[in-house]
Amino acid sequence: MIALAALGAAAIAVATSKPDPLLADWALARCLARAATGQPFAADAARSASALLQRGTADADAYARIDRRVTAALARPRSGSTGGSYATLTCIELAQAVAKETAQRR
Repeated sequence: MIALAALGAAAIAVATSKPDPLLADWALARCLARAATGQPFAADAARSASALLQRGTADADAYARIDRRVTAALARPRSGSTGGSYATLTCIELAQAVAKETAQRR
């Protein structure tokens, strides 16, 4: 849960005209698409994010704020007991933070 605090969950709240439960799913798909740039999976994740955005009810500003959080989260270096990337973990933690914020607004 280290990253939840680091992701700025308290600093940048998801403010929408009405809470949208799809925001967390969109955040995850968008983050995975950005993390996998250049890989075949990235196109799938981007299409999924697009489909979720089309079904969502949040305003454009909410998506823009989350997109900025995705950029910031993926830019932060992460490390663990084994080497390599932790982008998937970063994306999961970001999506959990967005889900929590959305639930608090209901």
